[in-house]
Amino acid sequence: MRNGYSKVLKYNKQALIETMTDNREEHLKDYELAVQEYHVQLVARLESMLEEARLNQLRDTDVGLVEPVSYVEVYDDAIMMFDMCQEGEIELSQEEFRQLVQDKWDWKSHFNTNTAVYASAAKMKML
Repeated sequence: MRNGYSKVLKYNKQALIETMTDNREEHLKDYELAVQEYHVQLVARLESMLEEARLNQLRDTDVGLVEPVSYVEVYDDAIMMFDMCQEGEIELSQEEFRQLVQDKWDWKSHFNTNTAVYASAAKMKML
């Protein structure tokens, strides 16, 4: 464990569910914004490629875009698991707390990098 701390602590189930639900909603909002901009960029690139193909100048068929990935199912699974738990308190390790409460998943930095590219492009269009 990080910093040598490996103690398991108990947390209020309802507070955990509310935090995970908030994290899920933020994730979904970021994902949906990224998907919108991804589709805008994809259509623009495909139209450009089609024009190049019509002129017999198409050299590369790779659109060069990374499709956003949703991890909302990860949140849904955790929320459902906790919601169905009969206990009022749930024990979490430091790693579980890091993921479920602090929203620091192993996949999170890749998700943030991918969605940030599309989010910044969308925000630039709003200016």
